[in-house]
Amino acid sequence: SDYSRRVNIPSGPSVMPLECSADALREIVQLVLAIRKDGECRIDVDEERLRLRACSEDKVAYLDYSLPTDAVVCSPDEVTGSYWAELEGLDDLIRAGVTGVVSVAFPPETPKSRIALQSAGLTYRFPTLEAQSAHRVYDRLSTETRCECSLPNRVFDRAVKVADLIGPELKVQFDPVTQFVQFAAEGDESQDAFSYSHAVRQPERVDNSGESLTVPVARLQDITSRVPAAMPVSLGIDPHYLTYQTEGPVAGANLTVYSAKRSAELG
Repeated sequence: SDYSRRVNIPSGPSVMPLECSADALREIVQLVLAIRKDGECRIDVDEERLRLRACSEDKVAYLDYSLPTDAVVCSPDEVTGSYWAELEGLDDLIRAGVTGVVSVAFPPETPKSRIALQSAGLTYRFPTLEAQSAHRVYDRLSTETRCECSLPNRVFDRAVKVADLIGPELKVQFDPVTQFVQFAAEGDESQDAFSYSHAVRQPERVDNSGESLTVPVARLQDITSRVPAAMPVSLGIDPHYLTYQTEGPVAGANLTVYSAKRSAELG
C-alpha cells in the first residue's frame, strides 16, 4: 500500500462527499476482501444507497451488498456515481490507525480519477479502475430457488467452520418431512466427516423434496463470521447456487452472497 499519497481533497460540486465511521468502513472492506483477495469491486452510489458488487476470481462466489445512505452518508450534497476500485490497500490503511469518522470523496466519472479518504488530518487517495479491465458483475443473478428457510446466523456459521476443518465443501440439505436443515462434510483424503441438523419451524418455500447442494466453504467462513450470531439469515437452495441473505454487519445493510457448486460458475 502507498501511504505517501497525502494530498488535499479537492472541493467543489464535482466531488461527492460521503461519511461513515471507521468501523463501518472496515466491515465493508472486509466483506469485499472475503470474496476477492485484491478487493476489486463495483461501487454504485445514489441518493438512496451505497452498493458494492464483486465476484470471486474463480467465479464461485458473488457478493451484492447495499447500505442505505442514512447509514453511511452524512452530507446534504447529492451523491451519485458508479466506480470500479481495488480495496485491498484500504484494509492496511484502516489497521494503521484510521479512527472516528472517515470522509470519502468520489470524483467525477473520468479516466484516471481517484477516490479520496480523509480521517483526522490524514488524506489517502487511490485510483479508480477502467470498467473495461474489471471483472463482470450483475444487477441481479438469475436463480431458481427450490427451497428457502430462515435460521440464526450462528447455526450456519458453526456448520461452515466445522466443514472447513474437514474439507473444502459443505453439503446443505432440507428435509421437508422432518423440517430440518442438514449440514454435512467429508474429507477428501481423510475419513473425517461431520453432520449437523437444525429444526426449521416454518420453511419459506419448498418446491421439491430433499433439495440439497454442495458448495465450497473457503469464502463463506469469512462472511458468516462477520455477521452477528443471533442475526436471522435466509438460505436458498438452487440447482446451482446457495444464496445467503441477511442484514448487517453495518446496521440497515442488506447482504447477499451467492455460492456456486464446484462444477458451476456464477453468471
